[in-house]
Amino acid sequence: MKYDTIIIGSGISGLTIAAILGRRGQKVLIIEKNHRPGGALKRFKRQKIAFDVGFHGTGCLGEGQILKKLWNYCGVSSRVAIRPFPDLASDLYHFGNGQEPIHGYFNYTHFEEELCRHFPSERRGVADYLQLVRDICQQTPFYNHELPLTPFLRGFKTELNSLSETITSLTDNPYIQAVLTAPVYLYGAPAELAPLEKHATVVHGYYSGNYSVDGGGQAVVDGFLESLSDAGVELLLSEEVLHIITDDRGVSGVETSSKMTIHGDNVIHTGHPSTVPAMTDTSLLRPAYRKRLSNLENSLSLFAVYGKMSTDVNHDKVCWNNFYKIPLGSDLLPATPVTPASERALIMICSGSRDIKNLQFNQNGVMLLRPAYWQEVEQFHDSSKNNRVAAYEEYKALIASEMIESAEMQWGHLCGKITPLAVGTPLTFRDELSSPQGSAYGVLHGRDQITPDTRTRVPGLFLSGQSTLMTGVVGASLAGLVTAGELIGLEELWDDIRKC
Repeated sequence: MKYDTIIIGSGISGLTIAAILGRRGQKVLIIEKNHRPGGALKRFKRQKIAFDVGFHGTGCLGEGQILKKLWNYCGVSSRVAIRPFPDLASDLYHFGNGQEPIHGYFNYTHFEEELCRHFPSERRGVADYLQLVRDICQQTPFYNHELPLTPFLRGFKTELNSLSETITSLTDNPYIQAVLTAPVYLYGAPAELAPLEKHATVVHGYYSGNYSVDGGGQAVVDGFLESLSDAGVELLLSEEVLHIITDDRGVSGVETSSKMTIHGDNVIHTGHPSTVPAMTDTSLLRPAYRKRLSNLENSLSLFAVYGKMSTDVNHDKVCWNNFYKIPLGSDLLPATPVTPASERALIMICSGSRDIKNLQFNQNGVMLLRPAYWQEVEQFHDSSKNNRVAAYEEYKALIASEMIESAEMQWGHLCGKITPLAVGTPLTFRDELSSPQGSAYGVLHGRDQITPDTRTRVPGLFLSGQSTLMTGVVGASLAGLVTAGELIGLEELWDDIRKC
């Protein structure tokens, strides 16, 4: 059996590529090593409460916005129920010092008014920053659909400015610095390394509206699977690609964990790029490029607690707000674990009634997130998810207990008592998502590191996923768009999608 394209990995990037190529009549196979497709979009359940790992809301799903256009093109929009967040929903920033919390509204006007209400003397700096974000995104085709795609892609990763330096040059107010910097948590980049341009492409989507989907990330996966089935795309589960086969002309197929040889003209790897060198021995992949992929610096990881609240989740103030407790200033996410875990940012998400079709509706699920570093669990690195040592389980329980205590102290009037049902650490992210060092957002998108391009020097071998173009659901989806475009024509595909 031979395919036009073999896609390694069934996350949102792989699903997007398959939908586009399948629509164009290609014979496509997705190979997924797990028994369920979907990558970080999948849900899991504890005590009949469903939890999303990687989908808690996204920008760009409004009419005329890029993710909605892309899902229209892929045949997914009609298969999912998209729900906009209410007008006054927000990220709610607490500082733990008696300062009134600040709402990070998913609306430019409301957000600017909120910051100026708290700090009227900072009006100029706030306005200048938000205008700067708009100006950057006006030059980005994904937000300004009149622009061609190719020139943007060729210059997107060069001449990046410092996010921290930009914000501190516009305001010396530590509260505003913290709120404007806080979206670094959405892509796991230390603030000191974060590029202004990448930051702007992330926050603009949220400042322009936030959206949920009934059924969460799992509903998105299911919608794609229906569309892929209609297009004749094949899916092979519980099978791991161990080797990418090449000859002197380039890619010719893959070999899998069950010793299957599957032939294909193109192979697209959507996972972490550092795993690619070990998968192929071709001399077409030059030593310097192999070393570059192997040594890529990663985004930071997370500690995660999935639990049950003792209070009713069906409260608008709880369900449609994401609660943050963050430190002051612009250095919110240090590159190394110099800040004790108990003093780092803490995020609480109670998303139950955002989702009227989910078992979580009318139940009281809650998720707590806190930045984490590989060094903190590295001593347990040789364990697997089915073989953890007692010391690791004790460490994990200690982290969960401290996070729950902090959440109850800050938001106990909303969440009541929290009972942990599952706990994740960088080891969990490493093992469940095949993410080296447990990086929550793949390769670090920083000023000092150029992430890999879609094309490689091996004909027929391509990279995709959030480690290439941008992070998150939107970023990985757009990476899929770009990768598919490299195979079938970037500008032709871009013209088709922006008409949707």
